[in-house]
Amino acid sequence: MEDALIMLKPVQNQVILKTLPGLTQSFGSILDSMQLVEITATVCGDDTCLIICKDNETAVKCFEHLCYYTPPFFFCNE
Repeated sequence: MEDALIMLKPVQNQVILKTLPGLTQSFGSILDSMQLVEITATVCGDDTCLIICKDNETAVKCFEHLCYYTPPFFFCNE
């Protein structure tokens, strides 16, 4: 799964997660099973997962939390 992640970026009260085509549903399922308190909901398409948080501050916390799970040398930049 590490090679499938393309981008992780906070945007206002959301975090955008981009993957290779067809793999976002798997990431969404994993995120839902983690039951992170920062995540209100996830909406996944083919290659993009919208992670919805309560507010901007919570989205940044969620982003920082998810950066711990990114592969080595993957740049999590705001």
